[in-house]
Amino acid sequence: MSNNILVKDNFFDKIDELRELSCSLDHIHHEKMPVEPGWKGYRTWELSHYDSPIIQTLYKQIIETVSDYFGLVGYDSEIYSHESYNEIEKEGNRIHIDPVPYAGVLYLTPDIPLECGTTIFLNNEKVDIENKYNRLVLYRGTFKHGITNFFGDNKDNVRRTINFFFKLCAVGPKRG
Repeated sequence: MSNNILVKDNFFDKIDELRELSCSLDHIHHEKMPVEPGWKGYRTWELSHYDSPIIQTLYKQIIETVSDYFGLVGYDSEIYSHESYNEIEKEGNRIHIDPVPYAGVLYLTPDIPLECGTTIFLNNEKVDIENKYNRLVLYRGTFKHGITNFFGDNKDNVRRTINFFFKLCAVGPKRG
């Protein structure tokens, strides 16, 4: 990989507990959002709204990892649980950029096809990152990227991820 993309396997110590929590949360279909979002699928509200030690540990670990890898100071993160089913693939172009300096995913579904990961375009070159359970992928949000392939038709076998977005804080980080 390059220094613009970080791929880290076995990222989170309590990944099974995080997956269980993610499966228990209400995910809202993109068409039911009050304004049209820049994503497709089902997503929770921002996870800091949930009172959970697992989520607080996740925030801290993600912010530390991104800050260390990219040399960031004064950034904060928004984190969401996201579900992407096969049905979403029919809804059009999945390649996009995020309106933030840095973004990433943490894969939360074990035993799904590896080719259901993330495609990132780096210097006009396509980089396919395999979907492995408990793999963290960090990249610049301004890189074109998207889901490589969709998978699943129910909450147990869906392509489940934690998605996070980093932006500069006006005052300094809220967490960590």
